[in-house]
Amino acid sequence: MTEPSASPSRGDSPGALLRQARQQQGVELDTLAAAIKVRPEKLAALESDRYDQLPDMAFTRALAKTLCRTLKIDAAPVLAGLPSSIDGERLEQVATGLNTPFRERAGRHETRDWGPLKRPLLWAVALLLLGAAAIVLMPAEWFRFGSGATSETPEAAATTGADPAASGVVETLITPSTPPAADTTAPAPAPATPASVPASTPAAAATPAVTADTTLVAAATSGLLVMRASAQSWVEVRNSANQVLLSRALQAGETVNLDGAPPLRATIGNAAATAVSFRGQALDLRSQARDNVARLELK
Repeated sequence: MTEPSASPSRGDSPGALLRQARQQQGVELDTLAAAIKVRPEKLAALESDRYDQLPDMAFTRALAKTLCRTLKIDAAPVLAGLPSSIDGERLEQVATGLNTPFRERAGRHETRDWGPLKRPLLWAVALLLLGAAAIVLMPAEWFRFGSGATSETPEAAATTGADPAASGVVETLITPSTPPAADTTAPAPAPATPASVPASTPAAAATPAVTADTTLVAAATSGLLVMRASAQSWVEVRNSANQVLLSRALQAGETVNLDGAPPLRATIGNAAATAVSFRGQALDLRSQARDNVARLELK
């Protein structure tokens, strides 16, 4: 049985030995180049003994060993025929490098171009220009950022004041000064008529109620619904659109006037201590209250 590749003659050059071995095995140059992942031009240069077209002799010897291993031939004759170095070409390249003018080096051009940017004065001027441009292009709203908190307060107050007008509700607080005067002056006639003390006691007790009704009737002319509390009383009033016109606790002696689209629905938590007038007419809460809580629908 014959060997797949015949031994080439020992007088041939390394490139010729590799080419003969490849051709005897029927392997194309491109196929062999793809198998060892080398460009076909480098294989052709090695087979033609054109070592000047290869990077260096270390690469050339490594490539020759790889080809011998792939083609399964003895690498000793091929490596023995390769030159140890290409002195002539290396000296020529060194001479060419020494004769190259110094100004043609790319690195010096880059250094010369970047030289002005290394000066501190130029950097300072550039930073000043950038800062001025940033101030000019900055939105005007940024300068009002510090006064935003103070400017929001009047706007919020204006918005709050406009809400009652938009919903048709006007709330007026009246703090009457008449009840304290009535309390201090009511006991004065008692010493003048000591014999009639038992008879005048109910009249003295009825005096604050009459005064409260008088105050309520006087305040009713300024609102559709008037509510006055003689003691703390929680109230809630809604209009026809179910919007809350009032929802809080009235303090003793406080009077509230409300305007809204009827029918109005009112819930009074302390009916005994609250007087209500609707359209100028006083309402009797005791007849409509349950557990001292009155729920009214006012049309």
